[in-house]
Amino acid sequence: SMEALRELAAEFADVRVIVFSGDDDAASVEAALSCGAWGYLSKDAEPAGIVNAIRRVAEGEVVLPGSARLDHER
Repeated sequence: SMEALRELAAEFADVRVIVFSGDDDAASVEAALSCGAWGYLSKDAEPAGIVNAIRRVAEGEVVLPGSARLDHER
């Protein structure tokens, strides 16, 4: 849940979470980012895409679904 994500981000500031969801609408993505997520991927993401997202998040980049990309430092 978004509340759990918010609590995790507040307590463990160094943890970078990637949300996997079946909903990739703008409101869901925005909610996850506002609660502290560093990435947001479809549950149907390919393994190579997941690995790529993990690497990008580890480098400090926010990862969004599809071709959207946002460089963001937290």
